[in-house]
Amino acid sequence: MKGIGQRLQLARKKKGLTQKELASAIGCSQQTIVDIESQDDPKSRFLLSIINELGESMEWITSGLGSSAIGGHSTALPHLDLESIAAWSASLTAERSAIDYLFWPPLQMSQEAFTVGVDRMMARAMCSHMKEGDVIFIDPEEESRPGDVVLATMPGWPRAEPRMLSVLGSDQFLEIDSSDFCSKLTSCVIYNDREKFLAHKAKNLPALIIGKATFIGRPL
Repeated sequence: MKGIGQRLQLARKKKGLTQKELASAIGCSQQTIVDIESQDDPKSRFLLSIINELGESMEWITSGLGSSAIGGHSTALPHLDLESIAAWSASLTAERSAIDYLFWPPLQMSQEAFTVGVDRMMARAMCSHMKEGDVIFIDPEEESRPGDVVLATMPGWPRAEPRMLSVLGSDQFLEIDSSDFCSKLTSCVIYNDREKFLAHKAKNLPALIIGKATFIGRPL
């Protein structure tokens, strides 16, 4: 979450207030709320009143740090780059680094959760599950089952990709749900542990399940 205005907007929506209702509660115009929420660092004499009305802490609103009355994560989830996730999966020494902190989880998620964005190619490959511009909330701690959408990578892939986990008999697959792609099923050996994935990287088409997609859509 980039700025004060965005954090105020999120807190207001989580509390179920419209801009008009919040304005009425603190004694200002609706346009004042619109202006404050549109700025990264708004300067307004109503700022403290808004924070108090929303039940938020000054530290979280002004810096994004500390605890939030929203609950769950005290800050937005890290938003990750798909190429860097693939690089992380290829080495035990690599670290995942966040591009930004943009979205709060719409449901309870583990401390390892993160988000990725959906581009045009991903939307074409998984057209039944997502649209361009959607956000995928990934939780590495959630168990993946057949039929789940997961974020995965395989040796040689330039970036991590969303796929549907499928099982047929004893065979496991990463599935694309688009007729635009020639190869819809990739038979592979599924791993949920990076160390085991790397140990078998040279054989049997290993795939690393980075995490389960617990929510796909356009959050607040």
